[in-house]
Amino acid sequence: MKLVVVKPFAGLARGDVITDKDRIDAILKGENALHVVRVTTQGGAAGGGK
Repeated sequence: MKLVVVKPFAGLARGDVITDKDRIDAILKGENALHVVRVTTQGGAAGGGK
């Protein structure tokens, strides 16, 4: 899973991609969780495969 920024925060711009697992966890647990969307690839945590 990765995150894509939809509203700028903490020096990140809209469209920036976050792939570091520790940073993802911290963002999702914090006040900026609403400023990102989760993106999975085929076969990722949300399924996507057959």
